[in-house]
Amino acid sequence: QRQASVRRRPPSNGPDGDGRDQNEGRLEREFTGVTVIGRGQFSTVYRVQNRVDQCLYAVKKTTQIMRGLRSTQLREVFALANVSMEAEGCPNIVRYFSSWLEDGRLHIQTELCECSLRDRMQEKRKKEPADARFGEAETAAVVRDVANGLKVLHGCDFVHLDIKPDNILVSRHKREDGCYKIADLGLAAAAMGSGCDDISEGDCRYLAKEVLRGNLAELPKADVFALGLVSYELATNPKPLPCNGDEWQLIREGCLQDLPAQLSEPLAQLVRHMAAALPVDRPPCEEILRHPSVVPQTAQD
Repeated sequence: QRQASVRRRPPSNGPDGDGRDQNEGRLEREFTGVTVIGRGQFSTVYRVQNRVDQCLYAVKKTTQIMRGLRSTQLREVFALANVSMEAEGCPNIVRYFSSWLEDGRLHIQTELCECSLRDRMQEKRKKEPADARFGEAETAAVVRDVANGLKVLHGCDFVHLDIKPDNILVSRHKREDGCYKIADLGLAAAAMGSGCDDISEGDCRYLAKEVLRGNLAELPKADVFALGLVSYELATNPKPLPCNGDEWQLIREGCLQDLPAQLSEPLAQLVRHMAAALPVDRPPCEEILRHPSVVPQTAQD
């Protein structure tokens, strides 16, 4: 009896069969016009144009060379991918497209934004040096957009833990009318089963005191606290927030000094509540979004 011959596939030497990683050279192969638009301690951000669809994107490349994939290095990808799937269409979280490992560094492709809220604050200082404070409508827009992004993030069982003007970006799309978007979810997954050492690495100027003390029971309220301080910083621009000292302690006792009169009393009261000393006294994002000083006038009508 004739036995059927079996054709066997030759063993593979690597991801593409010849020992080479297909992701090596991907940045230059898939994108053109690769230009640095930002540098940080842990990463560099590039403005790129896709060679196929011709659209502009941002690609963040970590500066640290990775020796094997560790969960702490992938937490931003994990958070972005999960939030993108669960909350597709939310305009207030930077949109995630792809990620890959190339040359030992993690690359994360997201939508390209116009600038950061920190950039807007600096622009205002240059254009209006006599009074660079943000007014009622500007501050309310930031509170509304960031609270909406946080509501979605918290609904997906994530917290951000590093809300600050540097991580709030301005949309470049006309249809979104310059709305604000939460970016940099590098600490987001740290809230899930991690210790206080992971969580307390956010910017100390915006970090809630209970998190520094290791109380992780109400982490979403730590994001609300940070948003309260961002709002306070906008209203007192260009006065910087303290990193430590007596004023730092006073703020964490719920004392916001010199909250300017250009904010209406309802909005000023909301800012004070968001920055309350105790987490239980801070409003959840759903309540913030229903506040009369934050609801757009068209919606009120």
